[in-house]
Amino acid sequence: MAEALVTIAAEGILKKVLSIAVGELAISWDYKEKLTSLHKTLELIRAKLRDAERQKGIEAVMVWLKQLKDVVGEADDVLDEVDYEMLRCQIKKQDRMARKVVCLPSLKRFSFRYKIGHKIQNINEKLLKINTEANGLGLQNEHHVGPVIDHLYWRETIPNQEEFKIVGRDDDKMRIIGLLTQSRKEEKLRIVPIVGMGGIGKTAFAKLVYNDKKIEKHFNVKAWLCVLVKVDINTLLARIYECLSEKKPTSDLRVNLIKSLEEKLASKRYLLVLDDVWVEERPYWEEFRSCMLNVNSQNGSGILVTTRKLEIGTHHMIKDLCHLKGLSNDECWSIFREKAFVAGKSPSLEIEVIAHEIVKKCGGLPLLLNVIGGMLANYNDMEKWLSIKNSKV
Repeated sequence: MAEALVTIAAEGILKKVLSIAVGELAISWDYKEKLTSLHKTLELIRAKLRDAERQKGIEAVMVWLKQLKDVVGEADDVLDEVDYEMLRCQIKKQDRMARKVVCLPSLKRFSFRYKIGHKIQNINEKLLKINTEANGLGLQNEHHVGPVIDHLYWRETIPNQEEFKIVGRDDDKMRIIGLLTQSRKEEKLRIVPIVGMGGIGKTAFAKLVYNDKKIEKHFNVKAWLCVLVKVDINTLLARIYECLSEKKPTSDLRVNLIKSLEEKLASKRYLLVLDDVWVEERPYWEEFRSCMLNVNSQNGSGILVTTRKLEIGTHHMIKDLCHLKGLSNDECWSIFREKAFVAGKSPSLEIEVIAHEIVKKCGGLPLLLNVIGGMLANYNDMEKWLSIKNSKV
């Protein structure tokens, strides 16, 4: 059981590392190279986990798994810190833009970036040592289809239900499901963007729609592709084919890619989710739509696109887009309370007052509420709570 939990934790860390590594702030803070290196080391270790599970009766292997579990937990904590700082900076940047204030870089922020960069490097060194020890134990690599850092994307054809609580999105959900399932019969394809700032819960919301029973009943084929970076049309078509078929296309010519997709989708109604898309230009989306229309699928197919780009794509895409806004104070408190006060544990009056102030500073962002709530769940002392309350979000 312990080794299975280590595997699950490692999978979660891999996705988190990859997501953070391609973010704008990670690149500007020079974290990308360190995170990419960490990702590759985790991939090496993950390849050995199944063999370790088969040898779980051997004491040396159990000690190795315990060491790995500790370092993976340490990595998760550091990545939560990075997540929190990136969201904090994003909120602050938007506030400065709204007030038209110019802010000079602070020594404190440079110190934080240096400290976190050092922590990431230290964790990677520990994991490299653990990987070397695995080789010494004779643990064998096992091929695994999953995140590929070389292409900076990962695929997930059946996304799991989001672990975070989702509130305040019922109306948006009903509207999107209606757009996707009640398309006019003559409409072959509808592309619907889900737009919002980082941390607003676009991916979680898309999963909520994707896993809905009405969607399950309406579509013959569903697929999920996390894009993350700008790619040309042919590359995107190839990735979609790979996502659907679990194998690479035999040709990268567009006409052949469309033909390959037609073989998978002919006479079927499909739903495709393109998660975390960064291309907004209208000609790109017109060209992509034209390609997908040449796939002889059944009328009523749909594509959901999650993005931060408000002016994305064609006129019809902009008309249909769903703009996720920040949550209300009550909704924010509901999320934070469940995360910070586990098992319904009642906080002291002093901590509850501080908690409400922290929630107000989270800007209605579900991810920030979950991250900070999770960070504070293990602390009952006032000092930790006050340090978060007084931090400059």
